[in-house]
Amino acid sequence: MNWRWLVFLMAVGCSDVDTDTDTDTDTDTDTDTDTDTDTDTDTDTDTDTDTDADPEKASLSGTIVDLAGEPAQARVQMCLGSCYAANTDEAGVYDFGKVLPANTYSFEVVPLENDLGAIGFIPATLAPNEERVIDAVIVEFEKLNNMPASAGLYDLGAGIRVDLDPSNLKLPFGADENTFAAVQVPEAAYPPFELEGETILAIYYLGPFEAHLEEGDGGFAFEIANNFGGTDGDTYNVYGGDYSEAKLVDLGDLVLTDGMLSGTGLPELSTIVISSDSE
Repeated sequence: MNWRWLVFLMAVGCSDVDTDTDTDTDTDTDTDTDTDTDTDTDTDTDTDTDTDADPEKASLSGTIVDLAGEPAQARVQMCLGSCYAANTDEAGVYDFGKVLPANTYSFEVVPLENDLGAIGFIPATLAPNEERVIDAVIVEFEKLNNMPASAGLYDLGAGIRVDLDPSNLKLPFGADENTFAAVQVPEAAYPPFELEGETILAIYYLGPFEAHLEEGDGGFAFEIANNFGGTDGDTYNVYGGDYSEAKLVDLGDLVLTDGMLSGTGLPELSTIVISSDSE
């Protein structure tokens, strides 16, 4: 605390021989008292109640292996317009942490340092605050084919034929023109998803991943050979992956005829799923 010292100055007159006995006494009493009691009682009660926060996030992690169960080097992507990406470590483990807004994404596994590795894709939904684990297995194409020289049904492998026209074919950025292929995924390597009320009979991965029509939205015509234990005359559900929309497109209920399912509307070279209605 600072103390103020009040200094009183006293003026002392000299003792003059003047005997003037002036008794004029100043009786003016200053009664002006400052009664200003204005106390600043302004209390700042402004509280920031802005609740506009980021959407609740989800976390995602998992392990990527090859068919032999060995750790695989891969880039895992969660895409919806733009992509979140995480690479696997030496143990094949990837971990996004809790950074993903709750939504449905295209879950995509891109093999690294493996030219024959097929890109697997499924839709994956993350709920708010979910801590989800998605493991996946990388499968390989048996061989890679060159881009067709002319329009027509083109054998990609694994019993898959797609009607391709090189003049109306759009490849994704960086895709190799000589990677046209298909592989049937072994059941032990099925990606973790379900179709409600249906039994999955076969899954295929096609490449180059996400190749689609340059113009038009009708999709590709296709044929699928009966490598899935079907019965002629029976009806099967067929779905095609749509990477940009993060969903499987219903390609219709197709009747197996002479050992072949034939349909149209395949949105891109991606995942194909064949299923039957569960009993």
